[in-house]
Amino acid sequence: MSTDKQRLLRNLRARLDREALQQLRAECARLAERIDSLEYQLHNALDDADTWRDHAAEMAEFLPDNIHPALAIDGTVGLIEK
Repeated sequence: MSTDKQRLLRNLRARLDREALQQLRAECARLAERIDSLEYQLHNALDDADTWRDHAAEMAEFLPDNIHPALAIDGTVGLIEK
């Protein structure tokens, strides 16, 4: 292979490597933003769960031993007998 062809291939590989690196950096930045958003949502969900647990425990103090607060799928609070 001639020197010109080798140089051309080397330059082409370098350009493709730079473009691939730019794409990887952009994807990493996008994924980092997504992770931040999911961590924020998780933090809020955990706070909500802790709050609900605390309220349920407070409510249970005033209920008979066989009645317990329960959270329905739709988010409403009800009482169940155990």
